[in-house]
Amino acid sequence: MRKLIFPTLMLLAITAAAYWRFVYFPERIPTLDNFTPPAPVERVGLPEAPNFPESTLDLSRETPDIADVPRPKQPTIQNPEDCISGEKILEMAKIFEEHEWNFEEDFIDSCESKLSFFRKGGTYKGVAYKWGGLDGTEDFMTHLIGGKKPGSYSNEGVISCATGIDCSGFIGYCWGITDKKYGTSTIHQISETLEDSTFQMETDMQRGDALNLAGKHIVLFDTLAGNGNAIIYEATGGRIRKVRRIEREWKYFKDKGYKAIRFKKLCLAG
Repeated sequence: MRKLIFPTLMLLAITAAAYWRFVYFPERIPTLDNFTPPAPVERVGLPEAPNFPESTLDLSRETPDIADVPRPKQPTIQNPEDCISGEKILEMAKIFEEHEWNFEEDFIDSCESKLSFFRKGGTYKGVAYKWGGLDGTEDFMTHLIGGKKPGSYSNEGVISCATGIDCSGFIGYCWGITDKKYGTSTIHQISETLEDSTFQMETDMQRGDALNLAGKHIVLFDTLAGNGNAIIYEATGGRIRKVRRIEREWKYFKDKGYKAIRFKKLCLAG
């Protein structure tokens, strides 16, 4: 019984409040007679909708197959018409390095006043190094038989009584330049220095390129050894004084300051 008393009292209170509100303040209760609709909101500053033209796309066309989509042309390498391949360059280098010759006892030595690195009666492999020389294998043998001594070194100067080839003459000859001698300081006239920021000697040199130390020495790049070192050809003086093929570490060339160069008429792959 007690549970019903409280809800009953609450219901009577709510009913009394509603009656009191309706009797004493009827004007505050919205009806259809006293309802005033709100004023319309004025649209200020809103742009008008754009008037788009009708689409000119032909949506009825089928989507083209990927194979039919035109692609931009890939750049092609423009080789000179008279370019020479790296293989041809290295073939010539090998001819110089493998050339065998005898310094016969009966050869007339017109340079007897000059000491010769090579001794009469000996058999040698590789065209002799002559400072300032530009003799191919045939000219070398012709001059040798004719009385010229094999090779000379820089401390002797450029002497006419010797035959052979020097480091830059060897590079030029292998590149096909047999009628003009370029030195290590002038060979840039027929070559370009490989100085691109992404260029790496160890990976980007091509067969037939060269490593040049202007005013000092130049060598011809052949290929990479199994351990990653460079295999090069060179006409060298000093204790060797002939054309040879050897292996050298890249660190040697970098520490000395050698620059990678490329013959302007080298045929590039691609």
